[in-house]
Amino acid sequence: MYAVDIKWDTDDEDVDLPNVVKVPDNLTDGEDISDWLSDKYGFCHDGFALKEV
Repeated sequence: MYAVDIKWDTDDEDVDLPNVVKVPDNLTDGEDISDWLSDKYGFCHDGFALKEV
């Protein structure tokens, strides 16, 4: 599964963050994925979509 169309909350900082990320297989709940994204990349986000591949 992939998190796509990630809308990062960067407070207008110039950072290079991905718009698509492969989600670890053990994460299936949207809230857990949300927390994982923020923890992994150090930025909050304003939403994302999930895509099965």
